[in-house]
Amino acid sequence: MAGEVSRSVRALRDQSVGHQRSATARAQALDAHKGEVLEARRQSEEAHKLTENANRAKSELLARVGEDIRSPLHSILGMTELALETRLLPEQRGYLNTVKESARGLLAILEEIQDYTKLGLARRESWPIAFELRDLAGDALKLLASRARERRVDLVQRVEPSVPDALVGDPDRLRHVLINLAGAAIKRAEACEVVLRVAVESTSEAGVELHFTVEGAGPGAGSVPPPSTSLAGQLAELLGGKVWAEERAGQGAAVHFSARFGLGVAAGADLAPGLADLLRGERALVVAGGAACREALEACMRGAGMDVEAVAGVDAATAWLQAAAAAGRPAGALVLDAGLGGEEARSAARRLREAPGFPDAWVLLSADLDEPGAEARWSEAGASHRLTKPAKGVEVLEALARALAARSPKPAA
Repeated sequence: MAGEVSRSVRALRDQSVGHQRSATARAQALDAHKGEVLEARRQSEEAHKLTENANRAKSELLARVGEDIRSPLHSILGMTELALETRLLPEQRGYLNTVKESARGLLAILEEIQDYTKLGLARRESWPIAFELRDLAGDALKLLASRARERRVDLVQRVEPSVPDALVGDPDRLRHVLINLAGAAIKRAEACEVVLRVAVESTSEAGVELHFTVEGAGPGAGSVPPPSTSLAGQLAELLGGKVWAEERAGQGAAVHFSARFGLGVAAGADLAPGLADLLRGERALVVAGGAACREALEACMRGAGMDVEAVAGVDAATAWLQAAAAAGRPAGALVLDAGLGGEEARSAARRLREAPGFPDAWVLLSADLDEPGAEARWSEAGASHRLTKPAKGVEVLEALARALAARSPKPAA
């Protein structure tokens, strides 16, 4: 009896050991399978990221190439139209009309290519990236500078001081919304200002909702297209916001859009401490014809701690400089916004420089500085510190600080 019990116990023990070995083998197989699944997932994610990076690089390349091609095409169209206004033989006029229509056809193809890249951007998945808002917005407007100059449009950026600069989100989609809406505003405007405004809509623990406005200011501002079904509308929805239009009788038109972002880590001061110290407390005058441009420059410089006044033209600036000098409180620095530039603007700058109390430290802003010969002509007009419009706020402050550092020393009392 004892032998049978002993054999039964051994059998049960062997069976248990067998089960344990089987369970261990299954667990090892499961672990191996789990490892294979994790490795496959990792490889899939890496491949997805590589694909996204390649698509982003392709879209950015096409966007840059598109802007580079657009400017010479517009020049071809402009020169061809001027040539068509001269005396021509019928055969010559036919050749030039062919050139003109071909250039227009190339522009249409270019628009289709850029729309294709933007549609790809709307469909892809979003990967949150840290970026600086003011830098991104400034770069977006710079891409539209040549188009704006052709329409005699002044581009202005106004980001409220309360708007955080370090954000986390999808900068590519935001950039394309800004370019899309500002580009549409330029297309429907002429001889006016197109202003990009950014303000805080709301804040939460998750981040911030921003309110963007692209508006045409002045008599040349046109109407806006319905944005609900536009590419910008799709991208804004993917950014957690929406797009809507506003028609304002006698005041131009505006398109608004909202977007949500996480908060990033601030990179620190925009200006080096030495440059920032040069600006703080310095009395300065802003001379700009456009109201939005005056407002943006004044706010930017006040934010750097400067004592700023702003006037609309050369006559008002001359009177202000004379009064300030007579009162013993002359301006230490001046920013002259020459708009689209040209010989008339340079003549006005020369007259202003002759005004009593005109400071040694001054900065010129003009949209024509990238045109052939413009740099030399402005240098002859006495503008040694120059910025091409549209200029970022930090670029204006850096130029002002360097102008102040280079000014002639005041004579000893």
